Amino acid sequence: MKRYSFLIILFFIVPIINYAQKPDTTKKYDERVIVVGEYKPELPDLAKPVLQPTLEEEKIDKRQLQYSIFPHPIFITYTPSILQPIKLGKEPIDHINSNYAKFGLGNKMAEWHLSMANSIKTKTNYGVAYDGNGFYGKISDYGKPNHWEHNINGYVEWIKNKFTLTLSAGYQAKIIHYYGFRQSEYPDDTLTKKDYLQRYNLMNFDFNAVTNTTNTNDLKQEYNITGTFIPTYLKNSEYRIGASADIYQNVKWLPFKNIIQTPGFFLKYNHYFEDNTLEKYNFGVLNTLFSYQLQDKIWSLKLGATIDVIADTIGKVRVFPYIAGKLIFVPEIFELHAKYGSFTDVYSLDSLYHVNPFIHQYIKPNPVIWRQYFSGSLVSTLFDHLHFEIGAIYGKTNEYAYYVNDIVFRPYTRFNVIYDTTTALVPFANVKYYDDKLNINFRIKYNYLETTSEDKPWHEPNIISTFDIKYLFAKKFLVGTDISFIGKRYACQINPDFTTATIELSPFVDWNAHVEYLFNKSLSFYLNVYNLLSKPQYYYWHLPSYKINFIAGVTYNF
Repeated sequence: MKRYSFLIILFFIVPIINYAQKPDTTKKYDERVIVVGEYKPELPDLAKPVLQPTLEEEKIDKRQLQYSIFPHPIFITYTPSILQPIKLGKEPIDHINSNYAKFGLGNKMAEWHLSMANSIKTKTNYGVAYDGNGFYGKISDYGKPNHWEHNINGYVEWIKNKFTLTLSAGYQAKIIHYYGFRQSEYPDDTLTKKDYLQRYNLMNFDFNAVTNTTNTNDLKQEYNITGTFIPTYLKNSEYRIGASADIYQNVKWLPFKNIIQTPGFFLKYNHYFEDNTLEKYNFGVLNTLFSYQLQDKIWSLKLGATIDVIADTIGKVRVFPYIAGKLIFVPEIFELHAKYGSFTDVYSLDSLYHVNPFIHQYIKPNPVIWRQYFSGSLVSTLFDHLHFEIGAIYGKTNEYAYYVNDIVFRPYTRFNVIYDTTTALVPFANVKYYDDKLNINFRIKYNYLETTSEDKPWHEPNIISTFDIKYLFAKKFLVGTDISFIGKRYACQINPDFTTATIELSPFVDWNAHVEYLFNKSLSFYLNVYNLLSKPQYYYWHLPSYKINFIAGVTYNF
C-alpha cells in the first residue's frame, strides 16, 4: 500500500457498518499490495449481545467503505468473531487497496469482488463495491445446498468546516436452500421450490454527521439516521427506521479543578414494523443515556443512567444505572476496563437471520432486556508487537434466542426461534502478535448459559477457540493456516409425533490453509483449502458441512 492510500475496503467478513483501522502513515511499505485474510464462507458467531464484549475506543471520523458477505453454515470454514482485539497498533502486513478486483473459482464455490474509490482524501470522497459468492457443490444424499448472494454498497463523504457528512447505502440479495433433508426420503418430484427455497432481499441506508473539531474543550456532536427494509422474506416483511444523537463537552466544575469532566447525552430510537401472514408487530425502542465522566492521567470513571422505553400497545419505561471505568496500572502496558449496567435491545428479523439463515418464515421480533450486565478485562501490551486481553462478561436476560428444528413445513429442515430467560457467564482471552512478516492470533471463550424453561441452550457451543497464523516468505509468498475448535452443542429434535429428543452434537475441529503468490505490485494469485480433515460436521442439526474443498483465484489492484 502506498503511503497515502485510502483504506476503504475490508473484503473479508465484517459487519455492514463498521470502522476500519487507519493506515499507518509513519511506515514505508513495499510497493506490493499484500492481501491478508482471503474471503472464505464462514458460519457466524452467536450474535447475542452478551457474547460480544467490547471496549470503548476513540471514534474514528474517517468513513470507510464497507460491505458484508453473509455466511452459509454448511461449509464449516468457521472463524468465530469472539472479541475484536483492542486497537493498540497497526499490522504492517495487512494492507488493502482502494481500487481492487478479485475472482475465485473452486470445486464447490465461486467468489468475486470489485471496489472503486478515490484514493486520496479530499473534501469530497466516495466509494462503491460489488461482491458476491455462490456455492454449487453437492452433499451425498442431501438436498441441494446451493447458495447465491450479491451485495452492492457505496458511500459519499463531504468534509465541511464544522461537520463531516456521510451518506451510505446498500442492497443485498440472497438465495439459499433448506438442504438438510435426505433425498432418498424426499424425491425431487415430491417437493416444490417453495418447500426448500428461500429468497432474501435487504435495502439499507445510513446518514451520519459528526463534528470535525480536535479541540478537547469544544462541543462534540454526532447525529445518525438509519433505515433497513426487508420487503420480502418468505411470509415476513420488516421495516426499521432509527435515529440517534450523541452530544458531549468537557467542562470545568469545582471541586475537580485538575480533572477532565465531560457531561454527555445519548439518544437513540428505532421503530420496528413487521408483517407476516399471521400477525403484525409495530413498536419502537428508545434508548437514552445521561452520563458524567471524570478523567485523569491514569484513570477515568463514567457515571450515568439509562432510560429505555418500549413503545407498543403497552408502553414500558425502565431506568437503569450505568458505570464504566478504566484504570491504567502501567502506562501503555497494563490497563483494566470495567462496565456495569442494563440495556434494552431487539431481536430483529435480519439479526436472527445473520445467526441462522434457515429460520422459519413466521418470526416475531422481540425486545430483549439485559439486566445486571457486567464486563471486565485486563488489557496489556508487554512488547511492541505482543498484546493480550483476558476478561469475562456476565448478564441476565428475559429473552434469549435459541434455534430448534421445526416440523411444520416439509421437508422439516427449518428452525423455529424460541426465547428463554437466561443467565450468561462468558470468560474469554485473546493473544495477538504481529510484525512486518508474521501475524499470530489466538482467541478462546467459554459460554456458560443457564436456561430457565428449556432443557439446554440449543445450538450454543460451550467452547469456541481459534488460532491463525500468517507469514510473508521471501517477499513473494504469503502463507497461513487457521484452526478452529467448536465445542459440544445440543439440538432439540421435534419428532413427527410431537415428542422431543435431546441430541448432543460432537465437538469438531475446522482446519484451513491459504497461500498467495505476489507476482508484482498489482497482481497476485491465491489458493485456499478448507476443512483439511475432510469430516462432514454439524454446527446446526441436519445441516452437514462440505468435506475438503478449495478455491483458487486472482486479485488485481489498480
